[in-house]
Amino acid sequence: MLDYIKEVWKCQAQTCRAYKWSDSDLEDRVANDARVDPQKRLLTPFLFDKTVTPIPCDDSERSEFPFQSTNFISETFFSWCNPALKVGYVRTLYPEDMYKISPGSKNDVQLLADKFNEVLEKRKLRSESDYLKTHGMEDTPSNRESLSKDPNFQYSKYLVALSLLEVFRSRFIFCLLIRVAGDLAAGLNTLQVRKIVSIVGNHSKDQHTTNQGYGYAVGISLVVMFQGLAYCHYFHSSQFCGGEIRSVLSKVLLDKSFTINRDGRSRYPPSQVTSLLANDLSKIELAIWFFGFITNLPLGLALTIILLTVNLGGASLTGIAYFLIVTAITSVLTKHFMKNRIVANIATDNRIRCIKEVLASIKIIKYFAWEIPYSRLLTEYRSSEMAQILRIQFIRNVIVSVVVTLPNVSAMISFLVMFGANHGHLSATSNIFSSVSLYNTLTGYVSQFPSALNTAGDAIVALKRIQEFLLFEDEKQDPGHRMVPGNASKNSIEIEHGFFDWNAVQDDNLSVESDTKDDQTGSCQIQWDEKEEESSGKNTHQFQGLKNVNLSIKQGEFVVVTGPIGTGKSSLLNAIKGAMPRTKGLVTIAGDATLCSDPWIQNTTVEGNILFGSEQDRQKYNKVVDACALASDFDMLPAGDQTEIGERGVNLSGGQKARINLARAVYHVYGDDDRNIILLDDVLSAVDPKVSRHIVNECILGLLDGKTRILATHQLSLIDSANRIIFINNDGKVDVGSHDELTGRNAEFARLMEFQLETSENEDSDEDDTDTDDDDTDDVSLVDVPDEKSCISKMDMEDLKVIRCQTSKAEYEEKTAGVLMSEESRKVNGIPLRILLMYLREGCGKCGIKFLVPSLIASMTCTTFCMLFQNIWLSFWSSEPFSGRSNGFYAGLYVLFTVLFVLSACWQFCTVVYICNTSSKNLNIKAMHRIMYAPMSFFDTTPMGRIINRFTKDTDTLDNSIAEQARLFCYGCFNMGGILIMCCVFLPWFAIVVPFVLLVSYICFSYYQASAREIKRIEGIQRSVVFATFDEVLQGLATIKFYDMEKVFMRKNAKLINKQNEAYYLSNGMQRWLVARLVVCSAAMNLIIETLCVSNVFNISAASSGLLISYLVSFSTQLVSTSRSMGQLEQFLSSAERVAEYSMELPQEAAYNSSAETTPAESGQNGVRLYSRIFV
Repeated sequence: MLDYIKEVWKCQAQTCRAYKWSDSDLEDRVANDARVDPQKRLLTPFLFDKTVTPIPCDDSERSEFPFQSTNFISETFFSWCNPALKVGYVRTLYPEDMYKISPGSKNDVQLLADKFNEVLEKRKLRSESDYLKTHGMEDTPSNRESLSKDPNFQYSKYLVALSLLEVFRSRFIFCLLIRVAGDLAAGLNTLQVRKIVSIVGNHSKDQHTTNQGYGYAVGISLVVMFQGLAYCHYFHSSQFCGGEIRSVLSKVLLDKSFTINRDGRSRYPPSQVTSLLANDLSKIELAIWFFGFITNLPLGLALTIILLTVNLGGASLTGIAYFLIVTAITSVLTKHFMKNRIVANIATDNRIRCIKEVLASIKIIKYFAWEIPYSRLLTEYRSSEMAQILRIQFIRNVIVSVVVTLPNVSAMISFLVMFGANHGHLSATSNIFSSVSLYNTLTGYVSQFPSALNTAGDAIVALKRIQEFLLFEDEKQDPGHRMVPGNASKNSIEIEHGFFDWNAVQDDNLSVESDTKDDQTGSCQIQWDEKEEESSGKNTHQFQGLKNVNLSIKQGEFVVVTGPIGTGKSSLLNAIKGAMPRTKGLVTIAGDATLCSDPWIQNTTVEGNILFGSEQDRQKYNKVVDACALASDFDMLPAGDQTEIGERGVNLSGGQKARINLARAVYHVYGDDDRNIILLDDVLSAVDPKVSRHIVNECILGLLDGKTRILATHQLSLIDSANRIIFINNDGKVDVGSHDELTGRNAEFARLMEFQLETSENEDSDEDDTDTDDDDTDDVSLVDVPDEKSCISKMDMEDLKVIRCQTSKAEYEEKTAGVLMSEESRKVNGIPLRILLMYLREGCGKCGIKFLVPSLIASMTCTTFCMLFQNIWLSFWSSEPFSGRSNGFYAGLYVLFTVLFVLSACWQFCTVVYICNTSSKNLNIKAMHRIMYAPMSFFDTTPMGRIINRFTKDTDTLDNSIAEQARLFCYGCFNMGGILIMCCVFLPWFAIVVPFVLLVSYICFSYYQASAREIKRIEGIQRSVVFATFDEVLQGLATIKFYDMEKVFMRKNAKLINKQNEAYYLSNGMQRWLVARLVVCSAAMNLIIETLCVSNVFNISAASSGLLISYLVSFSTQLVSTSRSMGQLEQFLSSAERVAEYSMELPQEAAYNSSAETTPAESGQNGVRLYSRIFV
């Protein structure tokens, strides 16, 4: 903690300044950048500096994130946000306008993740050491390893939580201390309220007073401002900490995905890992925001109990006892509802898994016209999930209404007991309303306490799920698979009595994908999708693994692996690489082996797919491209090798994907002496014989000459070029030798060669007629056409344009050449009114907007009226203005208003939940329905991660976050409005001040909103990029590991998370910037009201002044929490806007069903339809 304070204190002499451009550069950059969009807003004419700054072109023009790096005033009032706010007010913001988070900086997620991993590992070792010591075992590596099989050994359930607490200990302590400071300020103010009410009472009795009252008025205002700023910094630090924890866990989740073993990959398919990233991390993040309401509740209760006892005596203990009993019952019920949350999480996981499988197989679904049944299935999943969530939220909000009204009920009980104990009299007015102020302070604690308990329960479940994933066993280095330096042996590969079996460590849910001509089990890439069916051909026998393999391959040899379908050719290459489990024997690899297997295509350019994270060497790159027969394909692509390739290579033929995949492997090993072995898994199956010969001669025998090359193939015509042949028999045994040796001793090989000779003549004749790749997909490349230029010259430009469209899925225009993936749409300015109306309309469901919205307004009005009038009536009771009325009359109405307050609050909260839940369900179902009928071009140009983000993080926001913030916002807004109206009624002169206060508040909000909503949208887009990249990496984990590129993709993931945090952290800071200024306005209002009360300008009683001051003191706290809820609600509504885009604006195919009237009468006459110039 001391280090944290020192770090902050060191930076107090610094300020946050924006980058300064020269005048000439400023004008040129702004004029020539079409993205610069100047905005004219309400305050634009009054700005001192109206300069429109250019969008930074690189990090050198961006400032480092300034939080905790500026002076005291800037940190206190969040003035470090001013440069970004100014830019966002004069023009539309872009991601480049954010403060940067550089690698190695204090906010870098990589640094934080490394620290977390270090702490987690220490705690794991400590747990293991303690267990061994307890059971009298020696602390050795072998004993530690054996603990994984010990059913009695378990890590602490809170291992990850405690590790996070240790990493972010300073941040947590600061949050708690600043929250304690705010709580103490709240307690201090109740003493000042008691004194100032006493002074006002003396005024009303014409007793002599001094100017002491004005001093108390100033003191209360200053303490109110301090309290508001303390809570403001608590919320900022807690949200900042929540964002850091979310980022760290996102990073370690992906890192763990690279290292988890095969059993873990089957246990956690990509859909479940995505669910952890989207849903569970958001629940943990939300819980961090509220943790102070749980940890500081004992202090707040102790302080309140002491002061209430001083004011009301022993009578207050009855109300406090009731408060404690109900709080304890609430805690127990919250723990019980955690079980319901687990059930809801299962329903959510099922929905996400289903939507992911549908998106992955959308082409098949459309081929077979299965849109309707799958839409129904998704609707059933969603309806079931939301029914469970609605039940939880209804019960939860009934409890919330009881807890929120708990201070008022406790006050009622205390006052009634005191009334009875004092023989029909209440205590002094100053004591009563200082106690009311205390109970209002208590409301600040408990109003958020149910949300804090609920989010804590959700977070505990989420942390448990994440801990199970992070503690799953890592993939261990096989001791029987040895790696030695390349020059250590004349043989690059040696296998001695090797037995390999895919089922050795996997369960039944793990599917292993093989190539189109190999066995099911002999896989080159492990697929995590539990329901994905294999596309391999069926064999007459079940592959039983490789048995007793004895193999020795010399450095620089070219070896061909062949055999009948399903015998394990791909499995042998995987065994050499170490991807197939070894059960017996020994494998020795001298050097480094690269496995070129199934073509995993990234969502990037052709060049990016070939380089695959390696540094570019143009001369080497050109050689590889030529050797892999890709040069002519580049000529056909709109932007050559800069053309974007969609996910899974949707705009490439099978032959093009195979050659790009081969080029990636060749570029990876060519020119690197350490990477001396390349394993080629049937890379020639998708290309025609001419291209195949070119690749063999120029690439395998040419460019790769000197490397150890092992090619698994069915093309037996290539075996003459090989130094040796590996033939795999049907029984899994391997036979190695030359062509003549195998023909003489292996009957199966001889029969296979005879079959090849019988079909060779037919293949030769077919070859002459074939000018394109031998593939099922639409290959538009002209690489294999004998005279490409002459062929192209015979086409007219329209034909060529159509071909290019088919190749790139986009119009062939110079400005957009090669761009396939569409940019994610980003709305600008405020949330449109139509979105809000649409959200309400969907939320009202069958009840209708004309019934439910008035019902909501009526419930909020009743809740506010009953809450305020309860204490207004208390002031009447204490002063007894109605002559002739008994104390029972006052007490009875006081109890009535308290009961009505509880019922109205329950009515309001449940109405809000119903609207939000129904709207979320309907919007999501409509979005899924439109997704099912979107054209394939949409899926080809939209990353799956972007779509998944709509149905995971955005949907989770609609399901949970919006309802919570909408409840807090509606409750707070009506309460503050009621307080202002009450002040104007009791002190009419205050009505003159209200418009000015509201104007200042609106100006601050307008200035803030212009930038904040854009930053939140930027953060949403950056989050989609993180999701898309995360999902893409999960699908290509095997390929990434085959190329030893894990660190490259880990660094890329860290960079993307930092980009998301740049917007997230700034958005959080801007929210506090607004609240800090509203707190100052609140303090000014307190000063005005208290001055008017003390000055006795109006004939106001002590009871009335006590009522006003007690509410205004809590007004600042209410303002902070409501402003936070307002900012969060607006930002969360951007998720509703994004889901609504899919539910309303997504492009659609032609109607699935067409009526007879819409079909032309002449269509299909005589059973014949004519088609002309069709390109598919």
